[in-house]
Amino acid sequence: MNQKAFTLLELLVTIFLGTLLLLLLYQAFGKVARDFLYLQEGKHFSIFIKASEGLRRQLENIDKSKVNVAGRPGSLFYWRNGLLVFLTRFGPGGKTIVMYKNTKGGLVYAELLYTGQRLSSNLFDEVKKLPNPSIFFVPGANIALLKAKNEDEFKELSSWRGIPSCQDKVFIKFSSGSLARFIPICP
Repeated sequence: MNQKAFTLLELLVTIFLGTLLLLLLYQAFGKVARDFLYLQEGKHFSIFIKASEGLRRQLENIDKSKVNVAGRPGSLFYWRNGLLVFLTRFGPGGKTIVMYKNTKGGLVYAELLYTGQRLSSNLFDEVKKLPNPSIFFVPGANIALLKAKNEDEFKELSSWRGIPSCQDKVFIKFSSGSLARFIPICP
């Protein structure tokens, strides 16, 4: 009889070598997946830093000039239901009205160059009327307005009107995923 068949020892060696090959492939693909996640995290962190630093600089340069919104002149700093609107001197165009709006998927940012014109109460509509509207989206990010109770404790505010002073101890919390940055409002 000249039949060829696997012996038990040959079968065990084949299974062992197959398992070893699968482990090597798993390690190689696992490293590629980890490297990809680190790259995505780095990109995410870079966007977080750029957006939060831009907001910090805008807040440092809050402009207390009168703005005519819906026929009511006054200084502009407004927070309500996830919408932050204020006038800043930071930027290449001079006085700029900036708007940050929390949405389900992230943070919408819009800006409107302010030249003293009378504006409607819906500032997002004013931006949309522009030939090249400055509206941007930061996925996964959001903001909150906080008031410091003491050094370690903050209370989230649902609304605020008027430019905060340094004594008010008001902060913007800019967060994205596991990252968070507290920016004091002290113009």
